Amino acid sequence: MPITRAVPPELRCIESQAAGYGGGGGAMCGCRVPDHLAEIIERELRDNLQESRRRGFVIIPAA
Repeated sequence: MPITRAVPPELRCIESQAAGYGGGGGAMCGCRVPDHLAEIIERELRDNLQESRRRGFVIIPAA
């Protein structure tokens, strides 16, 4: 999910990666992606950057 703030390199999605990896919004499980997903991700990074870096990804609760 591209966002406007600086994101550590280890949490960036690479555009050339295969489908289904990284920033896709078409979840196979049928989860609805919030309209303001970028804002939610930015807030999660702001509040829990170290934990997201440790995991290597950002966890966002399903809508």
